[in-house]
Amino acid sequence: MKLSGKKIRHKLLESDNPAILFLGLVTPEPDYKTSLLLNSALGTRFHSKPSLVRAAAEDPECSFSRFSSGSEYNDTSYELVRNRNKKCVIDKKFSSLDYLLIIKGDEIADTRDYLVTRIRGIREISAVFVLDDNIAIAYSILQQIG
Repeated sequence: MKLSGKKIRHKLLESDNPAILFLGLVTPEPDYKTSLLLNSALGTRFHSKPSLVRAAAEDPECSFSRFSSGSEYNDTSYELVRNRNKKCVIDKKFSSLDYLLIIKGDEIADTRDYLVTRIRGIREISAVFVLDDNIAIAYSILQQIG
């Protein structure tokens, strides 16, 4: 059997990967308090998880605190990761952000505006940025935390 030299392209449908909402948060609050504020606003139950460890130019093993929550009503999961510590940041593009919040689930498209509005309503969080252009970084973080 002779193979043709044509390249075959496969398109991934949206349903192949769950939707992701990638947010950057700015707040002076410590990580545990930020997780409690989000719990109150979103009805989540963030729990502390093992820190995310990433190699960075400044330090071969930078550690970033991490909190996770799942929904009891659907497949939505939440990951709150401290974006920077004293020595380094997860990604230099986000050096002004204190936290990265990754919300993953099939129903994100329907609740996206609601979630962003609820988070922006938290007085202690001074800014919320939707980071859709950097979704590859969100996938990288999710892949690393398993």
